[in-house]
Amino acid sequence: QITIKEQRKEIAYDLKSTPSLKPFLNDVEWMAMVWGKARGIAASETGLDSFLESCIWTPEQILDQGFFPE
Repeated sequence: QITIKEQRKEIAYDLKSTPSLKPFLNDVEWMAMVWGKARGIAASETGLDSFLESCIWTPEQILDQGFFPE
């Protein structure tokens, strides 16, 4: 949860400093690319390979500091 919270803060900062990035949050191809990269990093850091193939959460959920998947 610490990593998720920190990354959400970084995303919020990036979106505030570069508002032109916001439309990418709703771009399916871009999200798939970012998700694939994140899966690879998470697998390397945790040694797990059970991460979802595609992102099932909305941009709002992803950015919500209080949201954590079950």
